[in-house]
Amino acid sequence: MAMFADRLRNYVFVNNEKRRRDDRVSLLIAFGAYFYLAVIIDLPEAKAAIGALVVLGTSMLWFAIRYSVSATQATAVRQGVGLLYRPVSRRLVLASVFAMVLVVGLPQVEAATIDRKLRALTRSTPLSPDDAKQITHNLEIAERLNIQLPPQTLIRVRDTIKESALQDQQVEPLAKSADALVSYDRRNTRVAETLIGISPSVLDEFHRGLMHSYTGQAKANLADLTLSLQELTEAIRQGNGNPRFQAMALMTRAMTNTYLGNNGAALADVRAAEALGSLSIPEISLTEGMVFSNETDPQALRRGVSLLTFALQLNVDESLNPPLYRLAAHSARCAAYFRLGEYQNAAADAQDLIKVERNKTILGIAYKVTILSYLGMHNYEEALEAADEFRKRVGDPTAERWLETVRLYPQDPQGVWNTLYQDFMGHTLYQEFMEHNK
Repeated sequence: MAMFADRLRNYVFVNNEKRRRDDRVSLLIAFGAYFYLAVIIDLPEAKAAIGALVVLGTSMLWFAIRYSVSATQATAVRQGVGLLYRPVSRRLVLASVFAMVLVVGLPQVEAATIDRKLRALTRSTPLSPDDAKQITHNLEIAERLNIQLPPQTLIRVRDTIKESALQDQQVEPLAKSADALVSYDRRNTRVAETLIGISPSVLDEFHRGLMHSYTGQAKANLADLTLSLQELTEAIRQGNGNPRFQAMALMTRAMTNTYLGNNGAALADVRAAEALGSLSIPEISLTEGMVFSNETDPQALRRGVSLLTFALQLNVDESLNPPLYRLAAHSARCAAYFRLGEYQNAAADAQDLIKVERNKTILGIAYKVTILSYLGMHNYEEALEAADEFRKRVGDPTAERWLETVRLYPQDPQGVWNTLYQDFMGHTLYQEFMEHNK
């Protein structure tokens, strides 16, 4: 043991050339390890640097032990001038170690910096256009560098963007911030978290519920919507323990509940998904906007209009079926405008729907809003033309009845208005589906 200690002391403090040669070899091995981990197998930079540090320490320790247990004290017998025999100072070794440590620490430092900036930017509402741009910029950096931000910070950003959209008419900068947040949320590492612990059978149950929901919404099919509700409820129940999966399923069920007229249940699902950390601002804005568009309180209707206007500014990816998403937002906003008595805005939204929609249930709603809006503006000729077009395109008994009623308007304006208004306001979208699918 004494001989080993003497040899080790000689290696560390006396035999500088031998140690320098070994340090050079160790550094080359460590940098080779970093290149392999970071470039060849594509590990994140921090993990690759940690691996390289482990390799460096292991190599240096191995050389020290190897020298100490040698049968003879090997001195620098080779005085060659090759690369491995050139002097390597301790400063270079320390600088190399420091550089690797810096690489390890940079992502954590960057994450803390972005987190601090986002918290500072979301201290108050509404966000200024410049604050919104700064939030977008920082979220884009976090996504590009694959930085893991604290969930509470992301929720705070979500709530601030949403609240600002309700207070400010200039929603374009806010929409870009919302898009950046959703893009960050849907990067590969976070999407993978959605499926942790979820069995194939539960995932299949969710996908069936999702498809039945989309089919029910697009075709106004009650059977599909009801089946979707059952399947999504079961997926949520069995997905207990994975909040990201549950939040995703809750948002889909919320939209299904909205189409079924279950507004209270839909809003409860949205709130539950938000509490679980859902960052899907497009779904949250649309669903909540649709719920409030069915209220009678002017303040709630205004909230619905603001949320739906914001929803229509957002980029919607294919997973949310963009045409159906925009149809739902336009339909709900149109109804909200009408309930607020803003007939010109209601008629404009309704006409936009009529131009692109083929589903007779949605068409019927759009024509009814158009007719009532024109009557609300005392424009009998336009109302009669819309009612006649309603009968030609939809051609059901309801369309015939509305045309006959509108024709009586010159004799009894208030009576006709009351009749048609009560007929329209007394029907939820759920009831429209029922009438159309009898």
